[in-house]
Amino acid sequence: MIPPDKTVHNVSNYPHPLADHSYLANRELWDDWFLSGIAPQPAPAFPQAKTQEKVAREFFEDDVPLPVARYLRVDTGERIDALMGRLFSGGIPTQTAVDEIASHLRVDGMFNVNSTSVEAWKAVLGALRDRQIVTRNENGGESVKPADKTTPVANIGAPFDSVIDDDANMDAGQWNGRRTLSDEEIEELAGALVKEIRKRGPFLSLADFVNRRVGTDTDLARAGAIQSALDDDYVSINKRQNSGRSVTDSVANRFEFPEAEEGAMNYGGPSVVKQADILTPIGPILSARSDTFIIRAYGEAKAADGQIVARAWCEAVVERGREYVDPSEKATTPQADLTQDMNRRFGREFGIVSFRWLNPHEI
Repeated sequence: MIPPDKTVHNVSNYPHPLADHSYLANRELWDDWFLSGIAPQPAPAFPQAKTQEKVAREFFEDDVPLPVARYLRVDTGERIDALMGRLFSGGIPTQTAVDEIASHLRVDGMFNVNSTSVEAWKAVLGALRDRQIVTRNENGGESVKPADKTTPVANIGAPFDSVIDDDANMDAGQWNGRRTLSDEEIEELAGALVKEIRKRGPFLSLADFVNRRVGTDTDLARAGAIQSALDDDYVSINKRQNSGRSVTDSVANRFEFPEAEEGAMNYGGPSVVKQADILTPIGPILSARSDTFIIRAYGEAKAADGQIVARAWCEAVVERGREYVDPSEKATTPQADLTQDMNRRFGREFGIVSFRWLNPHEI
């Protein structure tokens, strides 16, 4: 009911404007909010109940992993008691904690969503391959199922221990089971996703990657890159579920954007692999830019007659850190509030992580 080039739309004879809530929520959550994982851990969801303050202290003091294990602490040299005193007051996070917690964390291996490498996307999409999964029985009892050489689809809730056959009829199992992805399906999805990235990129933010592309191109405006890849005719993951999707004449005559009504009849059920299912395990490591780069350089020496008498190649790995180029401004200072021209122009400081000389056969 909202045109493809809008996210808010007024409909005649309706008192309130309609909003594309998914688009607007994604824009806020992916670009303006950061979820650290430093949160209360209640039982029975966790083996041991912990307060938010205890989770933070164990992480910063003892390197106890957060739920997202690839979040690592940044050692600033500050005493733990001083840090905890600034982040918490009476067990409640302070406004300081809300504003600066991201500057105390780094991610082990961020992945740039602008990558057009099928092999790289296969590695990311198949990161859960051969992992155990928690399932529930009809009475709510939980059990851990052994790895089975496939990639489990990380739905939000623990499903029944019933792997859904994509070719099965729409029986009860389609609504309470779980999906797994084969290596072939991961490869299909990676290939289709790279095609979508080439079509839509470069993405300037994560929300830009997750959201549909607002505009007059109905193909891009219908869904985000991952969902469009899942719906690609080349991808067999939801082939059966999508087999009946079409735009009826009644919808086409009534709706501003009838193509957006296309989709699986049971969309939302566990049998349909959705963009949200794909994002759940990989969201914490995604980025719209790279922070680590490999730089190679070449030099040569020439004799008086112009003949090259020596050559040398070197390689450096550089990484963007938390501090600004001019350290007089705190790392937690928002970009819009920077006062130093050096920081406004160049942003965060890069440091050399490693350096080595290369042999000719490595070039």
